[in-house]
Amino acid sequence: MAVAKGDFNGDGKLDVAVAISGGVDLIAILYGGTNGLQFSRQFSSAGVGVSALAVADLNRDGIADLIALNGSSGTIAVFLGQGQGVFRQPVTYPVGSVPSSFAVGDLGTGKLDIVVSHFGGLNTRTLGVLRGFGDGSFQPLSDFTLPAGSIPALLTLADVNGDGKLDLVGLGPNTFVPFTVPGPLVVMLGSGNGSFQAPMVTSLDQLAASIQVADLNGDGKPDLILANTGPVTIRLGNGDGTFQSGASFGGSTASLNGLATLVADFNGDNKPDIAGLVTQTGDAFVLLNARPGQAPWPVHDCGTVSDGPVHARNVSVAVDYGRRVLLVVEAGG
Repeated sequence: MAVAKGDFNGDGKLDVAVAISGGVDLIAILYGGTNGLQFSRQFSSAGVGVSALAVADLNRDGIADLIALNGSSGTIAVFLGQGQGVFRQPVTYPVGSVPSSFAVGDLGTGKLDIVVSHFGGLNTRTLGVLRGFGDGSFQPLSDFTLPAGSIPALLTLADVNGDGKLDLVGLGPNTFVPFTVPGPLVVMLGSGNGSFQAPMVTSLDQLAASIQVADLNGDGKPDLILANTGPVTIRLGNGDGTFQSGASFGGSTASLNGLATLVADFNGDNKPDIAGLVTQTGDAFVLLNARPGQAPWPVHDCGTVSDGPVHARNVSVAVDYGRRVLLVVEAGG
């Protein structure tokens, strides 16, 4: 299951796409309105095992497009938006075996590219890129040549050293089955020409399956938020692509073991807060930012979203919908 947000019908209100993997893999579109979300339509994910979604304007026509990662079939499906919530027939691109994560961004060519982590053989993973033509279509997958132990299974793109170029930040491990052993943290600074510099690898003692990038303490330097079944951990950024040692935030680490699913301003004080889930109980919470770098952060209880324990990987990304958090929990979690 996966969730992504965007204005699909051009009415200025936030809509939500929800992907459901099962006997038939579907993507459902829910339109946003003054009374919340309303189901609009659903269609095939054009693959098997849809595990992640993203929204971007791939062809720069001002209309939101949808990208789906189909993990079991090893493809990325691109749905170009036509406006009014309608999408063109999908175009699929092979992205290797068992792809686990992808991110969309301009790597320096002025066109949006797609970076993906996939299985590269010999029980290791590798990183590849679909380089965009700027019209919503892409070149075939091209893999980066990287040293062993530096290929993340989960990745995101952000400018973490302030040079105006997108960098890659990811989480290991470099194994066939991701998120089963701790670390490492991998940072690859962007060169601005579609490539990355050599990986900077930091070992972690925390099993992390969620990574967010945001300036939490207001110093103008991006910070990292890591979480899974352990406590939510923040690594303050140094502004050069490196990060300080992690610190647990949010009060009792025993009661706030959860997956950080969303960073947004939930109380209107112009500071990014963190939404998460207590995996032992299914209770949702928001850590309210106590800038600058003070712990514990105030905790706001958002209620229970499951009637029992929830595995961290069964929770898809949350959506900030008018300061309300939409947490989607996989059935049976």
